[in-house]
Amino acid sequence: MCWKVNRNGQKKETEIIDSQIIKLMNQNPQITQVEICEITGFRKSTITNHIRKLKETHIIERIGSDRKGYWNILEPNK
Repeated sequence: MCWKVNRNGQKKETEIIDSQIIKLMNQNPQITQVEICEITGFRKSTITNHIRKLKETHIIERIGSDRKGYWNILEPNK
């Protein structure tokens, strides 16, 4: 995973959240946004926004429907 760091060498929070989402999707491609919220402790709106960004940047994609589909990681090293 590539990390952006601030001046103090710390990982940016957005990169940490993205990394957690991708890791969970790798472990369970059928995971729901609600399950990601429960595991990470972040609000659903936060998870939804990060997933939208990951989809827009072609890092992840959703295959199939919201109920029966699964997550496909296109660029696992992001």
